[in-house]
Amino acid sequence: MLRSLFSTRHYSMDTVEGMNEIYISGPSRKDEAVNSDHVFYSRHVDGTFALVPFVSVYRCIVGMDKNLQTTTHFPLANINVNACEGDVTAFDFSREVHYVSRDESKKEASDKFPVVLKLHYCIYPRVLASIGWLMNFLNVYYHVYSRALFLKSINPTSLYEQFVAWNINFQTNLFDRIET
Repeated sequence: MLRSLFSTRHYSMDTVEGMNEIYISGPSRKDEAVNSDHVFYSRHVDGTFALVPFVSVYRCIVGMDKNLQTTTHFPLANINVNACEGDVTAFDFSREVHYVSRDESKKEASDKFPVVLKLHYCIYPRVLASIGWLMNFLNVYYHVYSRALFLKSINPTSLYEQFVAWNINFQTNLFDRIET
């Protein structure tokens, strides 16, 4: 899929080991008090290195079950995707604006919790290998740190956790406004 865009001769494509995961979506929490899950329902990018030239980390989403209820929207490309079993979609982790929506009317036709495989690849020109390796490392570090913040604020009870949840959502919305 990505190799058709980036030739083996000129580009390296490294697996980003520290970011790959099986992801199981829980029930929608959009209507609950502020929590870090709200960010998925607002326009956002997943990464933070959009300004670094020549290097991209691509997230590939592989559908693992019947998922008609959850849709990922890519508004700048005008594409909407339901990742059903065997479907694959890929996007630039730090540059592609997207958001998720849920259609409760399709609940009965879908499996209980959507399951996807998230695979990540760092792609860079072979002549810039050191930048590619650095971005691979930094994206893993950012992913691990961000995940810890999300987990800390997924069910905020303390004032600190509520602040973290609010801050995640505020920064996401701010970055979207600046970027688009």
